[in-house]
Amino acid sequence: MISAILEGRDPGHPIHALTHWTNSREFLDFGQEIIIAEDVIKADAQATFYRPGDFLTLHDDDKPGADRRAAYTIGFTRQWRSDWGGQLLFHEKDGAIRRSYLPSLKGLNLFQVPQDHSVAPVAPFATAPRLSVAGWLRGGAWAPPVHPLGRLLALDLLTRDGHQLVHLTAHFAFTGR
Repeated sequence: MISAILEGRDPGHPIHALTHWTNSREFLDFGQEIIIAEDVIKADAQATFYRPGDFLTLHDDDKPGADRRAAYTIGFTRQWRSDWGGQLLFHEKDGAIRRSYLPSLKGLNLFQVPQDHSVAPVAPFATAPRLSVAGWLRGGAWAPPVHPLGRLLALDLLTRDGHQLVHLTAHFAFTGR
């Protein structure tokens, strides 16, 4: 999404407003507050569109040199059913599922990197796509602190005329590494 803006593709496309918002000081400061970091300088973003049969295999988002502090997803999925799959799954080192989150509308998942996770396959009978924007909060050198409790914060994305477009509620939990 960032490269589309930098290359001048699709001027005025609504996704550009979201890309600018995820790189605003408001969003970056929000992320810094949750992950207890002071050096988040930008956010990467990519739009995702999962159809029946689509999934994301187990991975941890660790990429040497990428300076990823946390990963995030912002949900744009309406009226999702749990039997349709598509859950964001967090895994223990032995592969057991520790926690899962259903696709949602206006939900923010923000989590420490590296952390094992996947997206469950979308069922063949799902009648809607799983839509989200995913990316990473990035910065300079940083080591995540061990924090026994998660943090809960909220942030609104407003349209130019002041109407609420997205209300995000975020819960961030450290892995205790």
